[in-house]
Amino acid sequence: MLVDLFFKPFSEAKNKAVMVDGHNIDGLVLSHWKNNRTPPPLKADTSAESVLKLVTSGNADKYIKELNVVTATHFDIDGFVGVAAILNPFFAKKNYDLLKRVAELGDFRKFKTDEMGIQALKICCLINGLEYELYEAPFNEYRQGKRYKSVAKPKFEYFIPKLTDLIYNHENYPAFYEDEYQKVLSDIEYIEKGKVTIEEFPKLDLSIIVSGRPLHYYASFSYAKHDRVISVIEPENYVEFEHKYYTWVDIVSRKTRPRIDLSDIADVLTEKESSQIKWFFTGIEDTAAMLYPSENSNIEKVNLYKSMYRRPRVQSTIPFEQIINLIKNVIREKDSN
Repeated sequence: MLVDLFFKPFSEAKNKAVMVDGHNIDGLVLSHWKNNRTPPPLKADTSAESVLKLVTSGNADKYIKELNVVTATHFDIDGFVGVAAILNPFFAKKNYDLLKRVAELGDFRKFKTDEMGIQALKICCLINGLEYELYEAPFNEYRQGKRYKSVAKPKFEYFIPKLTDLIYNHENYPAFYEDEYQKVLSDIEYIEKGKVTIEEFPKLDLSIIVSGRPLHYYASFSYAKHDRVISVIEPENYVEFEHKYYTWVDIVSRKTRPRIDLSDIADVLTEKESSQIKWFFTGIEDTAAMLYPSENSNIEKVNLYKSMYRRPRVQSTIPFEQIINLIKNVIREKDSN
């Protein structure tokens, strides 16, 4: 039964558990990861919404059966919302729409400026702020040589009991969310005032964003209509390409095109640079699948996960228009094959 569930970290959960936002378990899977075993009636764009579908299904016990443990392989906003929702089913039912929006913004960077969207933004920024302040940045465990699941345990143990407080009382913690929240709103205003050029190429499933300053991805990705995004900071001649995260998972709301391997173009761009700058592609199996320039070495995952304005950036010696055209040509060629 739902009321009998309790959380265990992945390393302690063994095989018989409810897995939220992950794989590799013999129990009930509620996940949007590729090739997941989520029951078809519960499939959703986010793992958290699969949980929300379960708790509102009216027959959750049919799926839970004898299981009494819920777990997750990692901590992020979607996974946290899903785990906390299944442990608080009555609260989750009452706040279905808001929890769904929080998970979508946290995982997909999909922000809408209505009243509920503003609430979701504050909550996501609060979770981000608390995670950075009290623990460590996502993926920092790779730098520290730690296992991801060992880092997730204290985060879940802290955040799960705070679900109600985060949803109902987030306004009480401005010190943890205000800076990021205001950055997103400022960037949205910057875009709305026409200071950012966004070109859409539907046939290439590509959005090109040219800005005078680095933008928060909650803002820029909310305006980019397509799944492939080139972001340019014009004064810095900085360019990066990214496959949106949801192309790494199985979403049900619509089909997504296959990711494109840009390893070859990274080599071509490196050869064209007149300085020590090198280009890197993180690979199509990486959650972000990014193409970016760096000085001699690839950027650590902990920094790639951050919004562009928080990441180290280097100025390319290749005019950004040339870089854009090269990427467009590769996409066009690979899509046709």
